[in-house]
Amino acid sequence: MSLSVAPPSWLERLDCAQITFVLSLVEEVDLPPLALFQLRREFSSVITELERQYGADVASLVGSLLFPQPAIDPVVQRQVQKPSAAVIFSPDAVTTGRFASGHQFKLPALFIGDGVVAIEAFSVLLQLLGQRGIYKGQGRFDVSAGEIVVNDGHSNSRNDLGGSVTPTIVPLSWLLVQQGSSLSHVELEVVTPLRLIKKGKPLFRFNFNDFFSALRRRVNHLAIAHGETVNDDDDDEQSALAATIVCGVEHLHWSDWRHLEQGRKGQGIGGLTGTLTLRGDALADLLWLLELGVLLHVGKGASYGFGRFHLLQCS
Repeated sequence: MSLSVAPPSWLERLDCAQITFVLSLVEEVDLPPLALFQLRREFSSVITELERQYGADVASLVGSLLFPQPAIDPVVQRQVQKPSAAVIFSPDAVTTGRFASGHQFKLPALFIGDGVVAIEAFSVLLQLLGQRGIYKGQGRFDVSAGEIVVNDGHSNSRNDLGGSVTPTIVPLSWLLVQQGSSLSHVELEVVTPLRLIKKGKPLFRFNFNDFFSALRRRVNHLAIAHGETVNDDDDDEQSALAATIVCGVEHLHWSDWRHLEQGRKGQGIGGLTGTLTLRGDALADLLWLLELGVLLHVGKGASYGFGRFHLLQCS
């Protein structure tokens, strides 16, 4: 399949690599809802051990990948005040309950731009986390293999993480074209909680303009923060096209998956999941960005699996 409107040329210069890490439990563990979506905290807990065992250079690579700091360049810093991680994880949302030793979780990861150079260092961090546990020091696991995914319909290779991880590196535009198609009527399926923030508050109802603005901002900020200059001259035109998209049948609902204790009331943390239809001739022009969102996710916690969605063709 191919996109009816070609993606911008800067996507051809932004490298990426896909790897699915396989985590095999070596002990029984009881996991709460969406435990694998909270790996940011777990990774942070083993950074010090990574530096102690493997040195500051390896720890710095992982830090730049998972916890990037604002750029030194003042122009880039103004564009992206809080850069996102240069990797996007897509864990399975069904992670609640008790899992026996030997159970395997797959952790698909897409490394973007300068994050590609940190893949091997990240695999070491993941092995260290396996010695500690997948969730709050529980559920130790082995990283038995990395499944290197090549989306050309021909090859999937496996690599024992005892050696070096050598993924296939391709332009992000190439990966995008592999999944793109020309549509004027699609169903958007939100498969993990989508949490958009506007003026400091979560949006409890879906609005395509807000969704599209958040998606475009995420795509541009990821590229700028991790290695590529973005031409945003078309932003006004894209906004005008997005305003013509009509949201049809909607089956989205908000649900809290976590509760934070804050004083007497507490605070629920959740997001929207479900489906809705999108219609409009402008979809053909915007589809490259929507398909890119399928790869990169959108909203709060997008790098760790939240805000993941699919595009399904409607009859």
